[in-house]
Amino acid sequence: MGCPDENTLLAYCERALGGAEAQAVEAHLDGCSACLALVGEAARGDEPTVMAEDLASRPRTGEPSLSEEALGRGAVLGRYVVIDRVGAGGMGVVLSAYDPQLDRKVALKLVRSLQGEGARELEARLLREAQAVARLSHPHVITVFDVGTVAGRLFMAMEFVEGCTLRQWLKVRPRSWREVLAVFRQAGEGLAAAHAAQLVHRDFKPDNVLVDGFGRVRVTDFGLARLQDVPASVPTPVPGGVALAQGHGSLTRTGSLVGTPAYIPPEQWNGEPMDARGDQFSFCVALYEALFQVRPFARGQPPDFQRLQEPERDTGVPSWVRRVVLRGLSVSPADRYPSMDALLDALRRDPARKRARAAAGLGAVAVAAGLALVAFLRAEPAPCTGAPGRVAPVWSAARQAKLRQALLATGSPLAASAADTVAGHLSAYVREWEAGYTDACQATHVRHEQSGQVLSLRMACLDSRLQSLDVLADTLEHADAALVVKAAEAALKLPRVADCARVASILSVVPPPDAPDVQARLEDARRRLARARVLLETGRYAQGLTEALAARDEARAVGYRPLEAEALHVTGWLELRLARHEDAARSWAGAERAALAGRDDLLALRAATDRVYIHGYELEDLERGLDQAAAARALMERVGPAEEVAAQLENHLGVVHFGEGLLPQALEHYQRALDIRERVLGPEHLETGKVLSNLALVYVRQGRVRDALPLYERTLDIQRRQLGAEHPLVVNTLLLIGDAHRMLEGPQAALPLYEQALALRRRTLGDTHVSTFQLYSDVGLLHELMGRFDRARDYHEQALALSARALGEEHAAHADALAALARMEVRQGNLERALARYERVLALQERLLGPSAGPTLRAREERAAVLRRVGRAREAVRELEWVLARNEETGGAGQPRLVSGLTELARAWLDLKQPRRARRAAEQALDIIRPLGWSAPRMAEVQFELARALWEVGSREQALSLSGEALTAFQGAGETKASQAREVSRWRDARAGR
Repeated sequence: MGCPDENTLLAYCERALGGAEAQAVEAHLDGCSACLALVGEAARGDEPTVMAEDLASRPRTGEPSLSEEALGRGAVLGRYVVIDRVGAGGMGVVLSAYDPQLDRKVALKLVRSLQGEGARELEARLLREAQAVARLSHPHVITVFDVGTVAGRLFMAMEFVEGCTLRQWLKVRPRSWREVLAVFRQAGEGLAAAHAAQLVHRDFKPDNVLVDGFGRVRVTDFGLARLQDVPASVPTPVPGGVALAQGHGSLTRTGSLVGTPAYIPPEQWNGEPMDARGDQFSFCVALYEALFQVRPFARGQPPDFQRLQEPERDTGVPSWVRRVVLRGLSVSPADRYPSMDALLDALRRDPARKRARAAAGLGAVAVAAGLALVAFLRAEPAPCTGAPGRVAPVWSAARQAKLRQALLATGSPLAASAADTVAGHLSAYVREWEAGYTDACQATHVRHEQSGQVLSLRMACLDSRLQSLDVLADTLEHADAALVVKAAEAALKLPRVADCARVASILSVVPPPDAPDVQARLEDARRRLARARVLLETGRYAQGLTEALAARDEARAVGYRPLEAEALHVTGWLELRLARHEDAARSWAGAERAALAGRDDLLALRAATDRVYIHGYELEDLERGLDQAAAARALMERVGPAEEVAAQLENHLGVVHFGEGLLPQALEHYQRALDIRERVLGPEHLETGKVLSNLALVYVRQGRVRDALPLYERTLDIQRRQLGAEHPLVVNTLLLIGDAHRMLEGPQAALPLYEQALALRRRTLGDTHVSTFQLYSDVGLLHELMGRFDRARDYHEQALALSARALGEEHAAHADALAALARMEVRQGNLERALARYERVLALQERLLGPSAGPTLRAREERAAVLRRVGRAREAVRELEWVLARNEETGGAGQPRLVSGLTELARAWLDLKQPRRARRAAEQALDIIRPLGWSAPRMAEVQFELARALWEVGSREQALSLSGEALTAFQGAGETKASQAREVSRWRDARAGR
């Protein structure tokens, strides 16, 4: 007869055993000096031991104690910092803690304190078993990171699982038998892995199984586990009718009964040795209870194993499932399945699939019989129906309500609309995820067209998408007013579910290392990266950069290149949003290299595509941007069809060419991007709307305003549906539509749209937001164009006052408001007052932005035009030549921004009676503008100055012809160019002698 195990001895010390059990232990102690010494040491002390859920606080001689108070938040246990108390059990307490060495949250299980040499022997037993658990490495077994002692107490540091127990998961909502089976299969695989490591759990029950937010299961609480090669120390039978200790509920561990009574196998009640088949019995008890909502055997001490309890109602569970479970519930271990693997195989053999294959084989041989079989199969529940169960812990009606309440609590005027829009987007994302999950499952288990390995990879990809959804929801549950503005867009920017169906790409990626400690570190890094993505899309760029860099560093530390590439790609986008363009270029280059090294070709393609934008547009290196586009196209050939990335590449190329003023090329690329996005994403997708707006902008620059207007209106309709009627992007598009009406019909047609936009900005962002007071200046400009200078001045001065109040007078936005007032003075004819205002503007801009910044150069150019008009043309020429030189230095000759400066320089040279110099300046401007495809009215401004210069140098027929072209262009532009048309007409009449 072996010795009683440690739980029995502890229960004996605590007086928790019934009379018969206590007598059995005492009989054993009479003949076993080792156990007698052990009990003597464990029971030493003046105070009675409290219930098993509480902690003993008796210190060992010479070692520090750990009282309840010492285990509070902030306590340091070895290298671990306590966060909170999670729960307790018969052998100790579980804490959540932080591991600063590996920067992760862990679950810390502390075994209760004992005394003396006997206690050391007891802890040695526990330590051997804990080390056995730590050697396990399986996705469905809790990962143990560390085993040791702290302040004389044994501890295990394990992964901290955010989720619920299997029992709680079953109570969240009614589960179909297929959902239940899918979850239990995962738990069974965890048990099978433990058995393969020669470890018997001995306390399997729903409370010892964790289900995380992504539906992944872990078997946990191996506190009663024992190595199979160590004899189970449970020799003492429990006499019939002996009551279990009172007050401990389902956690009672009495006599030789380690475990929970309802799940204990018959052999353990009989005091017989227990092997892995005992875990199989406990597993089937829990599975029967989950499937039929009743335990298989009536309560008793022990239960009546000869009488099965039938469910009270029909649960729809197929008979083949019931047969498998009942075999696992056999009283004799020999009658059960030979192993957990065999049981799991039986639970996977769904006869419905076999019948489906048989039905397909019948074909035309027996049509009537085939139709009857199909009808029968339709009555069976469809396989692969577990998607809703996987999603439920992450997105549910309860979480949607919580998120809505959080958004409304911000007090933002956009909150109600944002809550509705976000809920719609996330629900649509969940539907897409469920469809992806079902397709992946059916591809393996129904259509039999992919292997289990591919299924695992696709499921891992889908789990990462669900993780991103969870992180976004968590972020929105802690929203502020600024985040509300970004919420709807962020909900549309979740990682694409469709990528998880790209089997070739998924299979090519280097798999992560198998080591459990590395997997845990990678999981932490992925969580940080998911947070970084959400922070990117919600406008928290600095915070997001910290998370992305931490994920990058962790991926590098473990040498996993695919995750390093992902982290670098997100880092680049965050750096772009922070205007750190050189840094973004380096990060995306690193992402491309790491992705290629990790064989993640799709991510390498995305990084290469984004490098087209950063080099060609932000860093204004057209040649390098186009070279990068060629490299991206080559990668696309290798990756295969990737239409979403192809659309992004075309859009980036459109932006690059537009930035260079190459409008026909920009139009061509934008049109390609639009064609792809309408086909792949649909005509109502927000990304489709962005390309529509880009196309419209090209049309406007080309003078095709009537073509642009319906594109802007389509964009507005998309944004209202996808983001809400009051979203800031909706306001931006209202202004673009207003500009189009101003160009077609004059400022009075634009004013109602601008006033509507201003009212929305004031309501949603407030008067002191930069977007609002800038719009005050824009409305003021419309009043100027209508000749309402008093009204215009009111709006401009409000913008000036609001900018000073919001940002102070030492701010670029305040300089912009000053510049708007200066332009109004020019338009009103108050030129000297305008010059004084420009002096203030330039002093502020040079101090804040530098002398060569774009806004500073523009203000200098505008001031030069005023100098020319007040008769100081020589000063104007010097100023313009300085501005042109700086523009060439920063942007290169041939840039569109040189055109306005050259045109104004031609006017100044004409005022100084130097027409040949004026002609050179005007011709240089035309040489720049002709290949760019700009609008005829924009070209006409340069043509007219060249015509004036040509007249003065004697080329009069050419001058009249060119001015005629300019007149036609101005007249074709309608009211917006009416004053220029009158000026050219008067000039021509004077030269023609009319």
